[in-house]
Amino acid sequence: MNPLPFDERREKQRFWITLPFTYSTVGRCRISGRGKTLNISSSGLLIQTEETFYARNLELCIEWPVLLNESIGLHLCVRAFLIRINGNLKGLEIRSHHFKLRGRHRLTPSEVPGRAIVGAIRKTA
Repeated sequence: MNPLPFDERREKQRFWITLPFTYSTVGRCRISGRGKTLNISSSGLLIQTEETFYARNLELCIEWPVLLNESIGLHLCVRAFLIRINGNLKGLEIRSHHFKLRGRHRLTPSEVPGRAIVGAIRKTA
């Protein structure tokens, strides 16, 4: 069910999840603020911000809900292009993304995902 006041036109499946984020615009006149996601897919997202702006290129730092190794917070960092505005709702096309660690935590080699699995396979071989 689409709780929004406009028709769904996207091809990719959207996940209705509300996550807080910070953002900044890219360009000469930098604007920054906070907002929340309303839905997200592999190619785009719908966000809500308190501020109204019309900058086309954005960088978002989304607080990811899943912990790495059950203890380390993550941010999903996204570079996106503004494709639609409806009041304070903004539709974005994701151009690139990566995860980064929240805070000052540094991973030890044993904490890197997959390393423990590879080490266990080598020991049994």
